[in-house]
Amino acid sequence: MTPETSPPSSLARLADWTTNYRPAPRFTEQGSVVSVGDGITWIKGLPSAAMDELVHFDDGSLGQVFHLGKQLIGAILLQQTARLTAGTLVRLTQRVLSLPVGDSLLGRVIDPLGNPLDGDPPPRCHERRPLESGAPPIITRDFVHEPLYTGLKGTSKNSHVSAIITLSSTTR
Repeated sequence: MTPETSPPSSLARLADWTTNYRPAPRFTEQGSVVSVGDGITWIKGLPSAAMDELVHFDDGSLGQVFHLGKQLIGAILLQQTARLTAGTLVRLTQRVLSLPVGDSLLGRVIDPLGNPLDGDPPPRCHERRPLESGAPPIITRDFVHEPLYTGLKGTSKNSHVSAIITLSSTTR
């Protein structure tokens, strides 16, 4: 890189940060892992955790809350390190699981965190959307002009059973 095209130096960014820094107390909830097994962790000490919220473990692991109990919360591990054990500290992230979206994902295979599983470099996406989102309101949906047919087909030694079911003739 030439000096004309190089980004601002780390020293300049640090100087800018220190001049604009204002000390203030920061409160974070902290819990600890009670047990780990089969991709699930049980955590105590996070009373304000929300369903589907991401939790960050001190060892670098990442989980998603799936169970809210009086004493314990359960989290599905999305990213796990070998150092995750009982007693590891856990913090809430105040975020839900979101995925990168964009044309660069066409034909790609990614995990729930957006990491590539197909051996290619990570896709360059500039936007993220929540994994779980509500359906569009009925008023904005198009009318159905032809029914959607679905059905079952089962065979056994002595009989052949078929059924076609019309799902809807109004909206989908």
